[in-house]
Amino acid sequence: MIKNLDKLSDTQQKRVLEIHENQMSAFGGHSKGRELKEVFTISGKLCVRFNDGDWYHYSLSDGTWF
Repeated sequence: MIKNLDKLSDTQQKRVLEIHENQMSAFGGHSKGRELKEVFTISGKLCVRFNDGDWYHYSLSDGTWF
């Protein structure tokens, strides 16, 4: 279960999951530490937190995270 995912619109949910899948594929596949744990916003930016505690901003427009 991804905390707060249900608070995003259906389009945003789909895009977050799509970006995550693409990024994991680019880095050699899924790992336990890189499973999505939570989505949240900070200053209007969409962020995700992974199981290992790291978090990143997601750019829904171009599919990157930073």
